[in-house]
Amino acid sequence: MLKKKLIAPVAIGTILASPDAAAAMERRAATAMSNNGFTDVVEAFEAENPDISVKLEMYPYRQLLENIEVKLSSESQDYDVISVDGPLVANYTVKGFLEPLDESGSFG
Repeated sequence: MLKKKLIAPVAIGTILASPDAAAAMERRAATAMSNNGFTDVVEAFEAENPDISVKLEMYPYRQLLENIEVKLSSESQDYDVISVDGPLVANYTVKGFLEPLDESGSFG
């Protein structure tokens, strides 16, 4: 099953600049429309990495959750980064949608 990365906005640069991300010139991220800080992080990342652009999709919160659930359930590769709130982390972990952010490969 395809696993996705779930992160806080402050960690977006780490994920987008990973070797897998550098192979492509465009990365895709999704967040809620109310998450204005995410836009600032993406702009800073693009300024530091001019060869990588980020297509940021912002949705009303309910639509974001529906969109992410459909895409992750279908093993879509549409998003490189998603931003959701804490309660969904456990849900997405149980469903096998998440990938650990550290090198250990574990969530502990």
